[in-house]
Amino acid sequence: MTPVLLLCLSTASLSVAAGSTAASASTRHSTHASHNKGKVARVKAGSTWTLKIGTSCESDSFAAQHKFSDGSVKGDSGTYKGSKVLTMTWKAGAASGAVFKGTFVKADDDYVGPYTNGDQSQPATLVPAATFSCDVLTTAPESTSISLGNSDVDTATVGGEGALTPTGTIHFYVCSGNTNPCTVPSAVDDLGTVALAGTGSSANAFSTPYTPLATGSYCFLGVYLGDAHYAPLSDGSTTDECFTVTAVAPGLVTHPASASISLGSSDSDTATVTGSGGVAPTGTVHFYECQGNTTACTTSRAASGGTDLGAVGLTASGSPATATATSTSFTATSSGTYCFLGVYSGDTNYGSTSDGSTTDECFTVTASAVGITTKPARNPSPKGQANNDDATVTGANGVTPTGTVTFYVCGPESTVALVACTAATGTEVGSPVTLSGTGNTATATSGPFTPTTGEVDYCFFAVYSGDGTYPSSSDGSTTDECFLANTPP
Repeated sequence: MTPVLLLCLSTASLSVAAGSTAASASTRHSTHASHNKGKVARVKAGSTWTLKIGTSCESDSFAAQHKFSDGSVKGDSGTYKGSKVLTMTWKAGAASGAVFKGTFVKADDDYVGPYTNGDQSQPATLVPAATFSCDVLTTAPESTSISLGNSDVDTATVGGEGALTPTGTIHFYVCSGNTNPCTVPSAVDDLGTVALAGTGSSANAFSTPYTPLATGSYCFLGVYLGDAHYAPLSDGSTTDECFTVTAVAPGLVTHPASASISLGSSDSDTATVTGSGGVAPTGTVHFYECQGNTTACTTSRAASGGTDLGAVGLTASGSPATATATSTSFTATSSGTYCFLGVYSGDTNYGSTSDGSTTDECFTVTASAVGITTKPARNPSPKGQANNDDATVTGANGVTPTGTVTFYVCGPESTVALVACTAATGTEVGSPVTLSGTGNTATATSGPFTPTTGEVDYCFFAVYSGDGTYPSSSDGSTTDECFLANTPP
């Protein structure tokens, strides 16, 4: 049978096992040698002692499992004064020869000294079982890695001896960062105590779920408070109790303030970044604008004819884990379709992401109905002189109309009632004339028209071609476009 060594993590047992007791015991032995002279300490057959070795311990009946020999005393009991080389062998299931070897020095009611097993040597203490029960605390997070917004749970198991089930509670804590083991003074959150539950020599407890509010490393701390039989223990080691919280991709929803605006008006883009677990995203959203929606707006497209609207810092929206940003205003210089692009920078908790989809981020710019006003240069027109039609095309918001105006003339008109001239009924006057102008307005003047009939009415008709911004329009009203021709000079 191979000896089983159980982990002992109580503060008391650790200090003994680490050699402090051995050192003090050696001092006491040296100082009080005369006092101890003649005293007898016995490891009696049938007695139960605990052998504490390093951070491990093993407890059972020596008479049932071990034999001792110091070279002069044989059997299960011996008398030990001062230093003795103690050889322990298993009675059953083990190869013959020394399994444990140690030179133990009596210190008060215990024996201390180096324990040797193979090529390993550690401080060891032989303690009466009546004064020490061998228990072990093992703790571990339910998950060693979680994504932000999820929860983790610490699990604790206390192992005891035989059928004596550990009772009491485990007090759980959480520390941020894993540079040092988690301790009570440094704990970020106190998760409270949970009662142990179990049967036989083992009992378990589970902490309340813990949801971190940032990415990084976290470590649990489990503190067993002990009971009438078992000593208090704790575990907050970075090896056993730590877990990582990783960043996640947040949700990004962007949309223009208006899906349609009139030419010369402004629009802006609004971005909503949604995280998880109540952790609001921070950082910035960089906004861009591209014209046309055949493909989504990208930073490269924006750099080639688009507009960089700059970065705007996120502001918590009031909803859990949500923050928003709104771009500076954008004013289109022509009608058509435009698309925004929003690029979230990311932060320590969330990765970067963007939205420039044509479904979410596009809006239309519509031109107001263009105004065209026309009038003959002379009304009435002196006999024998040519006349011209003048057209003024008016746009909006400082966007100058472009394109051409085609002129027609009809007449002579009936003396009973004037009839508006049209392209179908009139005669084209020269070729289409290109508009010229600045700001909201542009003008064009027709070629000359010389009436052939005297003292009758003629009517002009003007048709604006339209451009990429403004639609076509025309003016042929009898009020605006008719004139009396060939009047006496």
